[in-house]
Amino acid sequence: MVYLDTANTSVTANADPIVVMNASGHAFAIWSVYDWNWNHNSVRSNRYTPGSGWAGVTNLSTESIQRAQEGNIAIDATGNAMAVWSQYTGTTSSTQGIVAVRYTVGSGWGTPVAIESAALTAARPGSAAQIAWDASGNALAVWYQYSKPGIFSNRYTAGAGWGATQTIADIGTTSYDDGVTLALDKNGNGLALWNQSGGVLYANRYTPVVGWGTTEIIESNGSDYSTQVAFDGNGNALAVWTNYSCNSYNIESSRYVVGTGWSPVARCYEASTTFVNKSVMDNASAPQILMDASSGRATAMWIQRGSLYAASAAGYTAPVTPSDCVFNWAEATYPAHFPANGVASQSVLDYYYRYYPVVNAYLATASRDNHVYYFGPLTQNTLLDLGALSQFQSVTGCK
Repeated sequence: MVYLDTANTSVTANADPIVVMNASGHAFAIWSVYDWNWNHNSVRSNRYTPGSGWAGVTNLSTESIQRAQEGNIAIDATGNAMAVWSQYTGTTSSTQGIVAVRYTVGSGWGTPVAIESAALTAARPGSAAQIAWDASGNALAVWYQYSKPGIFSNRYTAGAGWGATQTIADIGTTSYDDGVTLALDKNGNGLALWNQSGGVLYANRYTPVVGWGTTEIIESNGSDYSTQVAFDGNGNALAVWTNYSCNSYNIESSRYVVGTGWSPVARCYEASTTFVNKSVMDNASAPQILMDASSGRATAMWIQRGSLYAASAAGYTAPVTPSDCVFNWAEATYPAHFPANGVASQSVLDYYYRYYPVVNAYLATASRDNHVYYFGPLTQNTLLDLGALSQFQSVTGCK
């Protein structure tokens, strides 16, 4: 056993630690503590390097801060990290904002910066920030305020730093927002999900070109808690959460498919979902989700009546989206121009596309206008708008 933090009777850990690891085995842990000598909270981190072990504790917040808490951290493929937390500004418990700091391999931790605008910070405290990286070294943070509108974000661009605080569209009318969670795919597309006091689960999709899109209701039956979401390698995602309805707590799920959107949610009085038959489950909580990037297979774990449960969605086959249906039709109808050879659909920015390396051509649809696009030798490598996806659906019979 190794102590991640100094064994000190004056310091008490007061939040569950979060540990993240990349594919090469580098890891970071983050947690918050209460220091009885200083009479305040602070956020701490420790770094793990394969072959060397844990490096030692770093206090990410300064000793003059009265309250720093709710730390979260993400690590990229090269071992860089970004940490976020909420803290009160100054030496008194006055105004609480969201703070971020970057760890760079070879340089260490940088200087913490506020990523929530002063106007928002003064209005209500930002809480429970979440952070995620994409494959290009950009990061996205989201957090909530117990207010309306209540969900906010800021994006870190590699080489440029943090931008301006953005408000995520709020379609609720009565209750406050809280409990936001976030995931990014390899191309920087993101999904934020949050619940609203009173029992509605919302989602919004982020793309680097367009930004945040339209907020959707995922679940409106009962009350929802502890949402988690994960992506596969093609930009599809799976969300799980705890739902209280029908006098019981159960695990529910919904799958997001690029080009199609969110699947319906089976509720406690309906048939089984991807994971759980709600008619026989009860007192379930704290779900977690993992997704295999290459296969799209998912595993969920949760606590129920004092026991730990796990279930797999290994048999899941993604439905054919309208875009995929049109791509399949083009490959079957014009094989010389679109030789399939096992090519897979991918997502980048707001495009959902297939690349045909034999002819160096692309066939794509764009979420910004739902049009079909071609790029390749037939147009001398210029982007050609082929028209609305709905027109192709009519011609091909795709639904």
